[in-house]
Amino acid sequence: YWLWTSTARPPKKEMRDAGLGLRLPTYASGPDSVGWWAMWITMLGDATAFASVVFGFFFYWTARSDFPPEGALHPMGHWVVLAALAGVAAWALTLAAREANVRGNVALARVALVLAPLAAGVAGVAAWAAVRDLDPTSHVYPAILWALMVRLVERLWQADPAPRRRPAQCHPLLAFHGRQSAGDRRDLGPRAGVADMSDIRDEEDAHEFRAEALSLWRITFSPLIWAVHFVTSYGATALVCAKGGAEAVALLRLGIGIGTVFALALILWLARGAWQQWDLRRDREWENDAGTSEDRHQFLGHAAFLLAVISFIGVVYVSLPVLLIGGCG
Repeated sequence: YWLWTSTARPPKKEMRDAGLGLRLPTYASGPDSVGWWAMWITMLGDATAFASVVFGFFFYWTARSDFPPEGALHPMGHWVVLAALAGVAAWALTLAAREANVRGNVALARVALVLAPLAAGVAGVAAWAAVRDLDPTSHVYPAILWALMVRLVERLWQADPAPRRRPAQCHPLLAFHGRQSAGDRRDLGPRAGVADMSDIRDEEDAHEFRAEALSLWRITFSPLIWAVHFVTSYGATALVCAKGGAEAVALLRLGIGIGTVFALALILWLARGAWQQWDLRRDREWENDAGTSEDRHQFLGHAAFLLAVISFIGVVYVSLPVLLIGGCG
């Protein structure tokens, strides 16, 4: 009983005096909390394992001309469509529950949380029905399809043990949206509308924490663009060279060229924002090692700018073979 009713109740004040002029947060939700990052890292590892299964399918498809084998059974299309629609519905319902809870509409949030698992169940049953006639021991093709189905159903049925406390994490399809809704709402109490100096300071401190959390995210954007460009370019090249012809190679070069220009433009835009955050032209300070909030903010901009430069060079080098090599031979 205590697990459902007495855990992780957000305090009324976000910041408390800790002595010596320090004020520390008493409650963290979303990207500010350790649990959110633990969920993110867990999902990243799980996504890597799932991507390896998908990669195995495309590897066999590009490496062997008899994949899928002639006469093999395939997943039934109508069940696949139903599973996809039900899975999206489960995701949307859980997201709607979170938003309804944030706005104080508890009844709507509860209805959505009841319907979301039902939709997930329909998706799981439909995914199983799509491959039930395939024998996973007969060939690697049905084996991979069964592995994909099992992993999808497993994720659909995993649930958070405390949906009242974290509605956005009660379903794995929305674990990425794991901001704890109860923590995002403000309990103003009888003093609502009366802002004293302590409340104003609390808001300023909370805004500073959110700003630095966003700066940490921005550091990863440029390398992420580089990684997506790398995987897309080499993956598309492998597919075209294995299954396409001369015309496909020409379209591949054009597509990679357009994608490269788009990726470089995004990285330049991110580098410009990071340069402004670093603010080197104004204070001429290279190291930012004073330990103040301003120095921390500028250091994150410095790091994001250098990563943007490295990512820009990486994207250019990835795209060079397209300019220098005319075909797959």
